[in-house]
Order: sequence, then structure tokens, then C-alpha cells
Amino acid sequence: MTDEELDGKLESLTEEDIENLEGDELCELVERVYGEQEEDEDDEEPEKPELKFKLRNSETHEQGLARIAMEPEVRAAVSMLIVNNPGFDQGAFDLTALIEELNRQTVLIKNKDLSRAEEMLTVQTHTLDLLFNRLAVTAEANISEGYLEAANTYLKLAMKAQAQCRTTWEAVAKIQNPPVINVTRQTNIAKNQQINNGQEIENPPNELSEVNHELLPDKRDAGTT
Repeated sequence: MTDEELDGKLESLTEEDIENLEGDELCELVERVYGEQEEDEDDEEPEKPELKFKLRNSETHEQGLARIAMEPEVRAAVSMLIVNNPGFDQGAFDLTALIEELNRQTVLIKNKDLSRAEEMLTVQTHTLDLLFNRLAVTAEANISEGYLEAANTYLKLAMKAQAQCRTTWEAVAKIQNPPVINVTRQTNIAKNQQINNGQEIENPPNELSEVNHELLPDKRDAGTT
């Protein structure tokens, strides 16, 4: 049966005709239908993220690509698209917009605006707290069932999550209250003497170290021996 005959057969088939199909004719129709579906699926290629950038003065396209490939914001954006949450469609993110947002966050950090870092660490502490509680509950369940070795493993992981949670909170506290470093100069004053610590001391020239090759005059009387 030719392709045209198969196409015509498919268009005119009813449910009753389909039930009565058998043998080679049925196999040909099934292969034709599913073969077309597979071809359509193969034709659909995943959309690749498009990156837009501007070239600098006297910069070639290849040099521009090399430059942006080394930028940390570009690498981070590509990593975020690869390691993506299953709940998000990768095509929903625009690569260029993502890089621009990362650049904006970098500028904020350079301007000493740590609000984004503070928010990130705060959220991570709650995630670590969730992990601690989940692991602790799992450890208790294993203890109840008598699986002490497994319970010990879960308890160790729970304690690690708790310790990391505390460390993260300490980082947040340091951001909010950074340590102050005071550089002071000490001056000690005594009677007829003053000592300034932290200053360089210049050694005065030693008069005895100066060399003089002149003969000293003889002041003795000429008659004395």
C-alpha cells in the first residue's frame, strides 16, 4: 500500500473499521501513525538561551565572546539555567536579563549594600533549620525501630545542619554589626622625658665617629722638658 493510499485510508477510517483491521494492514497503519508522531517529536529542538552583548571599541566578535565568557556574572547565569529547579521552565528565563540582574547585585555589593546577602543568608538559615528538624525526626524513627546505626548517621547529619545554621546566623550578625578596628597611638610622658610609640627614631650622628687627621697644637712651654 502506497503512502497516498494509507493517508486516504486513515482519513476515511471509522471506529468500526479500526476494530475490524487486522494483519499487515493494521501494522502498516499503526506504524504510519506513530512514525509521524515520532518525526514531529524529533523535529522539536529545545530552545537555546540567547545571549546579547555589546562590543567594546575596536573589539571583534570573537574577542567579545571571550571577554564575557570570563565574567563571573555570565558563568553564574549559565549555571543557574543548567542547575534549575524542576518547577521552572528553562525557557522562561532570559539569559541576558539574568546576567543584567546579577550585574546589578554586584554593583550593590561594591557600594557596600549587603541587603541581598543578608536576605540570602536569612533564608538559608530557615532551610538549614528545616533540614535539622527533618533529620532529627528521621533519627527518632530509626531509634524506635531499633536501627541504631542508621539513627546515629541521621543524628550526625542533624547536628551538622544545626551547626551550619548557627554559623550562618553569626554571618548575618557580622553583616549587621561589623567589627570596629581601632588604630591608636600611645604617648608616654615622664619627667623631662617623652616617649612616642609608633614613630621612627632617628639616631643622631656620633661626634666621636667623625675622623679628623689634623695634628693637635702643642701648648706646652718651650723651656719645659
